[in-house]
Amino acid sequence: MKLFGPLYRLLGNIYAAKGDSVLSRKYITRAQDLAIGTTVNDTLIDRITLISRSELYLPKQIDEANKSNNPEWASILFDHALQYLPDNKHIIAKAIKFFLQMNKGEKAMPYLDKNFNISRKALKK
Repeated sequence: MKLFGPLYRLLGNIYAAKGDSVLSRKYITRAQDLAIGTTVNDTLIDRITLISRSELYLPKQIDEANKSNNPEWASILFDHALQYLPDNKHIIAKAIKFFLQMNKGEKAMPYLDKNFNISRKALKK
């Protein structure tokens, strides 16, 4: 519990609800001193993410998975995003970078030409 700031914030909120303002203030202050840690998995949000086709929502969830050090979930989300948003240049570029960082160059290979073509078209404009 030493490095998990959101847990201290939750504890502070619980004490506030119980009416103990001294402990509430103590834990909320402690939460602000700590870095935000890995979020707890929420299966409902995970299911919503896996049915989403949103070009705004999916990249945010992918970034969240990367930040939370959950490469397995990020890989699943990249596969989903690349299937349903195959022409999104930002997702393609992030996927290539992610696959190369995870030492999965063979998964990045099919997207290199696509990324190159998208970049070339953008330069011609």
